[in-house]
Amino acid sequence: MAELLTDPRVGQVRECEAHDCVLLFLPAHPRRRWCVAGVCGNRARVARYYARHKDG
Repeated sequence: MAELLTDPRVGQVRECEAHDCVLLFLPAHPRRRWCVAGVCGNRARVARYYARHKDG
């Protein structure tokens, strides 16, 4: 943790965008939105899919 706080990339640390996740992460790509794409990202994509197809 001390290393990260003194790292120049500390300003790039992001909060995971998943509504039920509390993790922070250092993105490898500027467009990354979730701490773990296979878990939080997948949940978000599935939720969006079901929201779009809910009435159909």
